[in-house]
Amino acid sequence: MFLMLLVTRLGRKLLMNGDCVSPVYTLLLCLVWFVSSAVGAYVCFGMSPLAPYGTIAFPLLLAITSIIVVLRNVFQLPGQQSWSATAGISIMIVSATVATLYMRHAFTF
Repeated sequence: MFLMLLVTRLGRKLLMNGDCVSPVYTLLLCLVWFVSSAVGAYVCFGMSPLAPYGTIAFPLLLAITSIIVVLRNVFQLPGQQSWSATAGISIMIVSATVATLYMRHAFTF
């Protein structure tokens, strides 16, 4: 939420093209989701009580839930976000979760 607050402080000229959001806003939105997913997966990996597969299942469950929330918002507010932005956000969630799980697993001794 802090990152989104920082993004919204950039101003209307940079974030909007008329009545539509600019590609810069979409890129920053994807970056925020990437960082949030990476942090979420990192925290969930360490909090899992079910070893050894729970450390993978908890972050994946978080990623699936995040994608469902994004899709739910798209269906509830049609026209507010493009399908390409939704696909970009979903790709960022999956890639951040997989990358974090890989890094966390690679550096866990």
